Amino acid sequence: MGTNIRQNVDGSASFVDDTLGEVARVGGSSASAAYRSPITVKVALAITSGGGGAFAWTPPVSNQAVIVTSVVADITTGVAQTISIGVAANATTSSANLIDTLTMTTGVYDNITNKGAGGLPTRKVAVGQYVTGTNSATATGLVGNVYITYLPV
Repeated sequence: MGTNIRQNVDGSASFVDDTLGEVARVGGSSASAAYRSPITVKVALAITSGGGGAFAWTPPVSNQAVIVTSVVADITTGVAQTISIGVAANATTSSANLIDTLTMTTGVYDNITNKGAGGLPTRKVAVGQYVTGTNSATATGLVGNVYITYLPV
């Protein structure tokens, strides 16, 4: 029970959870096509306004770009503010290219159904870039998380 390590035919190694299946894969031959499992991270929302005030996340994959395939906002206690989420040059820059101006009422929202005018279903995050969330004003009382799903490139 738990997580096991599995050696794969392409030379890579997988971490396989009994319940979730493969949760990560590392290594492998550069001559063969590399398999990449989607990875989802949970980021707590903060109440601060300004660029990156709600959250700022950078991929943990050093020296490698990622493709964000999904952003889901789970707002458990809503507020009368909006949030914009997108790929930005740094942790304090606003961006709305994943979710553009979402009203933060209680509920679950994503960058497909609730993307707004400028949101897109996928975005590439280059090395050194961030995914930021920017509240329109101080969001006192806001409680929730953002789930970012990405693929290493």
